[in-house]
Formats: sequence, structure tokens, C-alpha cells
Amino acid sequence: MAPFWGAGQDPEYGPKFLTEFQDHLLFGTDLCYPTMEIPVIGLLLDWRDTGKITDEVFTKVARENAVRLFELE
Repeated sequence: MAPFWGAGQDPEYGPKFLTEFQDHLLFGTDLCYPTMEIPVIGLLLDWRDTGKITDEVFTKVARENAVRLFELE
């Protein structure tokens, strides 16, 4: 699975980028149809599960930054 910022990048760059900017990023996507696959979800889960990013970084990018930005709580 290619990193979502483009093929050919250093495979360690993505996790480092998320870690460095964890307070400034949030996950988002446009769905064209309900059964559309979103490979980046698997990539982020893999990075979390293999320790390339911490659970804290994953949670911020996947949920908490959006909750804070949109004042959902």
C-alpha cells in the first residue's frame, strides 16, 4: 500500500510527519459511493498497530483534532 502523500516518498516520512504535526492534522475524505474503499484508513491503523505512530497521534488525527476544531463536545 503506497503512502497517501504519494508513491516514491520515504516510507518513514509519513509517520514522522503525523507525529510532528499531530496537533494540526485531522483525517477527512470524500466518499463517491457508500461501498468505496478508503486505503488510507488501513494505512493509519497499520502505523498505529505496528508502533510507527503512537495511539495518541492516531487518536488526535483520527478524531480528537476534529472534535476540538468543530467544538463537538
